[in-house]
Amino acid sequence: MLALVSVTSFSYAQQGGTTNPSGSTSQGGAMSQGGSTSLGKMSKVEFNRKNAWRAASVLAIKPTDAPLSETDKQLMLEVALGGMMQLEVSKIAMQKATNESVRTLAQGEVDEQTGLLAKLKEIAAAKRVALPAMPDAQTKAMISKMQGLSGAEFDRAYAQESGVNGHQKLDKVMTMV
Repeated sequence: MLALVSVTSFSYAQQGGTTNPSGSTSQGGAMSQGGSTSLGKMSKVEFNRKNAWRAASVLAIKPTDAPLSETDKQLMLEVALGGMMQLEVSKIAMQKATNESVRTLAQGEVDEQTGLLAKLKEIAAAKRVALPAMPDAQTKAMISKMQGLSGAEFDRAYAQESGVNGHQKLDKVMTMV
């Protein structure tokens, strides 16, 4: 389970933030209604730097072939489905967002989730766990909802659904870990 914990803990900062090797603290990519130079309390440059650091940390994880418990397998499936939803909704946001900060957040999510999915697949293969290949019904419903929105309404919904709700769901999963 340690490898699974490492994948998710490097991906997302908890509400209180996470300290990275440079000694600075991440606030989990919080976003405000502000302009194009910041994401919440974080500059765009800092946001991108922290995402790059997290991606490198995830890539460094080396999976083992030690078997997982059924609970850990279920957890791995939940992480995969949640990541798939974040990825698909963020791809839509990259096309539809009108606010530069929302597009930056979406790009960061796409980059992050793409890397996480690749590492999760590597771990799953080593652990002989089959991950879902297609989005589940909840993800399909969210995709439909987001495709039906536009403009500032889309931007707000994406920030709420992906930036807040998606990470709150992950926090619940991490609590189980």
